[in-house]
Amino acid sequence: MIRSILILLLAFILLYPSSGQKKRRPRKVPWHSWYDSTSFFQGPKPIIEGFGPLSDSISQVYGGVVVFEHDRRYFRINCLADYYFWFTKKYRYLFRKDVAIYEQIYFTGDSFGLARFIKENYKGRKLPARFRYPYDPTIPIDPPPAQDPERPVTIPHPRYIYDY
Repeated sequence: MIRSILILLLAFILLYPSSGQKKRRPRKVPWHSWYDSTSFFQGPKPIIEGFGPLSDSISQVYGGVVVFEHDRRYFRINCLADYYFWFTKKYRYLFRKDVAIYEQIYFTGDSFGLARFIKENYKGRKLPARFRYPYDPTIPIDPPPAQDPERPVTIPHPRYIYDY
């Protein structure tokens, strides 16, 4: 009798945590999803954020977009490329090469080039927003998804939403 109760209790303890677990966020954003807002917002939250004094107001005016501030300018953060665009401007001293190179790559829409620039030139120990990067550029970790002809890819251009 006591043995069966102990077995049931042990089974309950082992099975209970797994039945109620929430779906985990992906640990890292794939390198080819730098312009994808869905993978950015479903991925891990960036360690470093840059909300300014007017971020909440500007966010409400523009429909709830995430807005970070640098040098009295506000940047819309919609994907990993936008995040690192803001990050390279705010923390340019943390990069080995000139961050203007990142800006040029950003406007071309080259996700691999953006990931490569950050991975090879960031001087810090831990990236503020993690992503998966192939060590051999000829073998991608995750192949890019096939292009959907109904939904063309648009490259977002950073605009200062608000400048005071």
